[in-house]
Amino acid sequence: MSPQNSNHFRSLTSIEQLQSDLLNGSMTVGDAFEDCVSFINETNATYRYLTYLDECALSSYERSRVSSEKFEQRSLLDGVAVLVKDNIDSADMPTTAGSLVLAQLPHPRSDAPVLAALRAAGCIVMGKANLSEWSNFRGSNSISGWSAVGGQCANALNPRRSPGGSSSGSAVAVSLGVVRIAVGTETDGSLMCPASFNGVAALKPTHGVLSTKGVVPIAKSQDTVGPIARSILDLSRAFITMAGLKNPFSLFDSIKEYTKETFETTKTPRIGVASSSLFGYHVRTDEIVNATLKELSKRLDVVYDCDSGERNALRVSSELEYEVLLNEFAYGIEEYLASRSLPSHVTGRALNWLVNENRALKDKEMGLFGQELFESALERPSDLSSLRYLQALATNRSNAIRRLDRAFSTYSLDVIAAPTISPAPLIDERLGDFVLGAGYSIAAVSGYPSLTMPVGDIDGLPVGLLLIGKPKQEIELLSIAAVIEDFIAFEHNGS
Repeated sequence: MSPQNSNHFRSLTSIEQLQSDLLNGSMTVGDAFEDCVSFINETNATYRYLTYLDECALSSYERSRVSSEKFEQRSLLDGVAVLVKDNIDSADMPTTAGSLVLAQLPHPRSDAPVLAALRAAGCIVMGKANLSEWSNFRGSNSISGWSAVGGQCANALNPRRSPGGSSSGSAVAVSLGVVRIAVGTETDGSLMCPASFNGVAALKPTHGVLSTKGVVPIAKSQDTVGPIARSILDLSRAFITMAGLKNPFSLFDSIKEYTKETFETTKTPRIGVASSSLFGYHVRTDEIVNATLKELSKRLDVVYDCDSGERNALRVSSELEYEVLLNEFAYGIEEYLASRSLPSHVTGRALNWLVNENRALKDKEMGLFGQELFESALERPSDLSSLRYLQALATNRSNAIRRLDRAFSTYSLDVIAAPTISPAPLIDERLGDFVLGAGYSIAAVSGYPSLTMPVGDIDGLPVGLLLIGKPKQEIELLSIAAVIEDFIAFEHNGS
């Protein structure tokens, strides 16, 4: 690629602009691919957001085309380079969850459905994104963004700062502009946290809307796949495509039209602010989010204190959630590993094999933190029969749903807003992760959709606004987020 085309590629502001350039011939898919590879080679040594680069990805894309060499847009993401988190199965690449143990295994037998959907849409799957090893579910003092396979991923805005976890590499690559779209997964905050730390947008869809088959699991009642992007409209393209929704172009246009109608005051989204239970852990974060909401109230309907003055109204029990995660991991990891080609000598519980393999690789795997969570999961049955587990699941989830539904119905809300998380801390290899607070757990436990988007910064560290939506109302959630993004841009630019 010529330097002129390379600079043009990196200056692209949206997928819409990229596809327009592909359609008019000012850029080719090959140009975009080559520059993406070049950008990765320039930046990955510093930020460590990648575990595997597929340099044959362009060939795979070209083999999928049945028409002439001229680009023809067939989907909202056609011709777009993407990265997927390295816990999502791919038949042509390693799937490691950041673990040297899984890295020794043959490739998975098939693509995860969510990855297959991206390929079918004409995405160029560039490779696998680094992550917090085992999605931060191996040791109690794990370090976000670190994996034995990928090393320590670094924050895109400040490499001394945490990239967040566990979808670290996905968020960092998008923030740097290496790709416009990356795919991550979330159990509780694994999309929201790194997106917020790196100043990008992410969507956790309603639990169950996107398939988690072929994804290295933690907890089947909370695990969710979701996209990360640099804008809400790009995020919308990714979700619509990944979900395989009907009439995708019309749906995407409806999101843009919703923004236009809102600015013409024919639609006014109603936003509830969880002032009592999801604020209060970081003063300057609160100030930025409250200032954003105050500006939004000039155009939108903002309802304060939708948690009715109750400090714990929209919080969940971490103790009950911990019990659910341990039991479901003990069950889910056996099911997942049965789909992988384990060594012939492995008998009994596969989790026991993992624990022993980590001990054998202690110098490389456990120099920074241990595997207490794995060992605790071994103490749980692998068949989800525990009464203690069943009670914890029923209690925590029903409480979360009841509390959210009460807020939505009492105040006739479309979404609930709060700060996403405190700003990114320094990477600390001795103490592990340290954050002051976050607001996303109730969406994770309830299974309701949530979204984070950047709304400001503290000394260069991004601050995210969290939006929680109603079940299976992702298009409405994305539409409201697009309105907020446009409004912020309008206020910032003064026009």
